[in-house]
Amino acid sequence: MKNKAYVLELEFDIGQVTTALQSRFITPDKKTHNVNKKGSLAGTFEFRAGEKLRLRVIANAKAFNHEGKREDLNLKINDCTLTSLARYQPAIGRDFDMNLSPFNRLKACVNIGKWGRSKPAHDKQFKSETIESNDVLDIIKGDGQWEISGYLSVSYNANGKTLWRSYYFDPEGSVSSGIGLDPP
Repeated sequence: MKNKAYVLELEFDIGQVTTALQSRFITPDKKTHNVNKKGSLAGTFEFRAGEKLRLRVIANAKAFNHEGKREDLNLKINDCTLTSLARYQPAIGRDFDMNLSPFNRLKACVNIGKWGRSKPAHDKQFKSETIESNDVLDIIKGDGQWEISGYLSVSYNANGKTLWRSYYFDPEGSVSSGIGLDPP
């Protein structure tokens, strides 16, 4: 699996009135990574130290604008920040020495700053544009559970105007050495 990474896919429709992004983790073999349903990590996406993660953003819209014209969205990522809150880490001891993020021991926030080019796709009713991050995050060593959330700000074209939006996402993740985590 050299150079292969999990993908955190974030998706929105330009017509949605909410700010919540749909999110899902995709495995390196392109299968949807199911959330743990049982055990101490129930409700989280589980990773192993040494694995990698990149982000993919998908914007969807109706194929034609209100004037009946087809126009590309020209999606741009203005800012994307992942935030982590350590929920549980086994054996941290009395000094509370914990990894602040599954991506960075010393930082709870990670900015994703480098993005590829937008790739448009169309069919008769809908259009979409996809952008993948060039930044790849390493999953660091250390068992634990983190509330992973983030903010994404984008710009895109709609009906001849450039619009700016901010969105929020909130998946929960864990890192395990495979031996399991037992809550206190």
